[in-house]
Amino acid sequence: MLEGMDRRARDGIGKSELGRVALGACNLHTTVEAIGLSQPLAGPCGHKAIVFDGFLTNYRELFKKIEGLKGDITSGCDAELVLLAYELLGEECLAHLEGEYAFVIADSRNCTLLAARDHASLRPLFYLWDDEQLLIASDLEAIAQSTETYLSPNIDQFASIMANSWHVPGATVWNEILSLPPANCLMFKGGQLKCSTYWTPDTEVSIRYQRDEEYVEHYQEMLIDSVQRCARTHKPLAIAVSGGLDSSSLLCVADQLEAAGLLPAPSIQAYSLAGIEGTSSFELNYARKAADYLGRSLIEVPLFRPSMDWFTASAHTERNVPIPTNGAMTIALENRVVDDGSVVFLNGDGGDEWLQGGYQHYRQFIADRNWRSLRASIQQDIPELGSLHVWSQVLRQAAATLPPETARNFIRSTLNTFRKVKSPKNRYPWLKPELRSRLEENRQRYVESLPRDPIDWIKYNLLRSPFSDFANSMMQRQRGMNGLESRHPMQTRQFIEFSLKTPEHIKRRAGSSKFVHRQAFSGILHPDVLRRTTKADFESSELDQEFASFAKSHAKNTLVEFCELDALGDLLAEHSSTTGADELSWEIWGVYAVTALLYKPTGGEVKLSN
Repeated sequence: MLEGMDRRARDGIGKSELGRVALGACNLHTTVEAIGLSQPLAGPCGHKAIVFDGFLTNYRELFKKIEGLKGDITSGCDAELVLLAYELLGEECLAHLEGEYAFVIADSRNCTLLAARDHASLRPLFYLWDDEQLLIASDLEAIAQSTETYLSPNIDQFASIMANSWHVPGATVWNEILSLPPANCLMFKGGQLKCSTYWTPDTEVSIRYQRDEEYVEHYQEMLIDSVQRCARTHKPLAIAVSGGLDSSSLLCVADQLEAAGLLPAPSIQAYSLAGIEGTSSFELNYARKAADYLGRSLIEVPLFRPSMDWFTASAHTERNVPIPTNGAMTIALENRVVDDGSVVFLNGDGGDEWLQGGYQHYRQFIADRNWRSLRASIQQDIPELGSLHVWSQVLRQAAATLPPETARNFIRSTLNTFRKVKSPKNRYPWLKPELRSRLEENRQRYVESLPRDPIDWIKYNLLRSPFSDFANSMMQRQRGMNGLESRHPMQTRQFIEFSLKTPEHIKRRAGSSKFVHRQAFSGILHPDVLRRTTKADFESSELDQEFASFAKSHAKNTLVEFCELDALGDLLAEHSSTTGADELSWEIWGVYAVTALLYKPTGGEVKLSN
């Protein structure tokens, strides 16, 4: 298993055996407390040991908690604190852990094992249990290449990938290998494996202020604290600055912390992707403004644009679908960060999800019968969005809120008929009919697992999204293999809880998203960046065409069990003839990705190289 992950081992490989359990770790030291230590890390009792990936955001609080319980702290590294918390509190320790992590603790005395993953699936953890052998790893490849169990393709997951419709939590491309869901733990005891949820978010709106300024002040304090907690490292702190609102603001906060002598890192360096000027991938003008406004240097690194063969080879090496192009594009930048001596890379992922807002504030005002605030919100939005658009949204939210549930279902059905919404079973004609049906069944099952309340539905979906799990696992593997630990201040527990517990109207206002965030950085961030509403597009039409051609060439040998080849040919022909990135890029990537995973090259093995 370690051979499949050895590129992660920038600080050595460690392994040990405790009775019937073998533990291995590819070490990367990102904090001063971890320097000189090698995992697996044994506890003072001698019969417990841990392998831990990630870091704790409540490090200080947990340290004091263990001291108060008379725990014997030696190195004070994150892994040791988690192991001591388990020795002192048992499974209850999970309630005291916050951060980005995945870990396994083994106890040889009673042959038990505890594995857990953080609240937002920011660190991957895969497992396989065949009633005789339990395998757990940070990378799917480590399990896939080492198990003697026959791995069978998961056609439900293939359908999700090819339709870009993700509704099966915990699924991977192999039936036998599962991904541990966010905020879940595995307990192996008495020869039995049990999976359970250790944290469920409170979505009730409980943070309410009379004035916007109070929300802004609370938000500023919370974000500064989140950045400070994520910046704990003994090497220069690298920050991704795209020129977007979120990443640029993190640079501002880190700059302020450094100026105040409160940054727990020796220095800061900003990095940005250098897209191709004149295309939608170019946003350096914003990134430069953000850095110049603070008097900071900005290191610009070109997009990593490998050939299609690189993606195909990665599928075979990793025993998984290849990473999408907009994920792989950062590889050259990540390598530059490591070459410059950093091991921690801050980014603004999570801002779009937790600050974006929608038109749910209308629904919230209507549900609360807060007509005064509804009227004020409408008056603010009309000048920016127009009367027709605003009133159509208000009426839509009213129709979804005021009538009883049976009436709401009738209204929804009538609207769908009026819009001529195509049945999900017929939306993906390139899939076999039975696969489309299963896709719809999985969608319905997932929807039914979420709360009935529409606002709570959105909140839970953001946390539990199977696509987010897939994307996080892909990016964390890539960065781990490149020698980096990625950290996400805008996905800390406290950041997410602020979003969950505050009303929707502080996120979207006057036609603009991220209202509270923009207010918090008024006068701090460059005005052009503060007002920015556009997004860069990193899709590659040339690669889309190559992906389409590859899938078309090999569909008969790889996709005949899953796809209607004539309809698939129509889809691929459309992409093969396109001259620019289009809204179906994800579908073409999905079809290609499954083809690449199943494809068996005949002209020699394709070599993977950066």
